[in-house]
Amino acid sequence: MNARGQIAELLDEWSRLTQAESDAIQSASWPDLQKIQIAKSNLQPQITGAMQTGLREQNARQFRVEFEKLIALESRNQELLAGQVEKARLAKTSLQKASQNLRRVHHAYARKPEAAWHSYS
Repeated sequence: MNARGQIAELLDEWSRLTQAESDAIQSASWPDLQKIQIAKSNLQPQITGAMQTGLREQNARQFRVEFEKLIALESRNQELLAGQVEKARLAKTSLQKASQNLRRVHHAYARKPEAAWHSYS
């Protein structure tokens, strides 16, 4: 397979992984997201290698549109992830407030220990 064909295949795979990444972020499937990111990190040197082996400037322009699409997908995933982080932060804050309220209620209604001796007569 020539360099252009190999690059096209690798970019298609990156695109597929990026879409799967999007799905994992939206469903908050963090173990799946980690696996996808590892796969993408393993794919990156293959793309770099393919581009360095025989791809001239005139051929690089051919993939510009594909790169721009991938960059847009990556940006979208970054925004989705930021939204999930904010959602988690709000949930954490809410849980902390609930915990604090429960401690207050418990303190207000907890049975106070009776003294062992009421008098020593």
